[in-house]
Amino acid sequence: MTLHPILALDHVIEEYRDYLRTEFRAKDPALKEALERELDQPLFLAQEPFFQAHRPFRPGKRWDELPLDPRLARVMTERARRHGAARPEVAFLHQSDTIRNLLSPDPRPVVVTTGTGPGKTEAFLLPVIQNALEDAARYSRSGLTTILVYPMNALAPTTSSSASRSICRGQGSVAWCRWRSMIGARARRSARRCAATRRTSC
Repeated sequence: MTLHPILALDHVIEEYRDYLRTEFRAKDPALKEALERELDQPLFLAQEPFFQAHRPFRPGKRWDELPLDPRLARVMTERARRHGAARPEVAFLHQSDTIRNLLSPDPRPVVVTTGTGPGKTEAFLLPVIQNALEDAARYSRSGLTTILVYPMNALAPTTSSSASRSICRGQGSVAWCRWRSMIGARARRSARRCAATRRTSC
């Protein structure tokens, strides 16, 4: 069933108006007239609606055409397919441009500004994971190679979850650990063990 936003708003306002008439029944004709007069005032019951049209994000390169480990490309394709993307094998333009820039021999600072849900996190997170995978293949010893600093604790869990999924599904050889200042001794020991190994909990 298609929703007509204008008609739906009119219906809700009219139902609200009827409710107020019933709830505040006035026997006095003057009070009743005053109530009706106020209820008929524009914007008395509700503000004007705000509508925003969301155009589809522009497609970019295929995931397997980007300078990413094939495992990461498969992870992103599978993830897009699960979310019902029309072309799951294709990244959004802002994602592919950002990834190609950050993984180029001469990367430049980049700012990605889009609406909600277009994969901004992955646009900068995948190059970080790609560099970590390359370091793991290049060096035989375990060790800390990457630090992500977040200004807000609220943002960290989302990124941590996204990174862990990418690493686990890609069967990578790097570990992802989340460290906060307000954690107990047991969590600190667990984070240190995680950083000292190349295992991540899947």
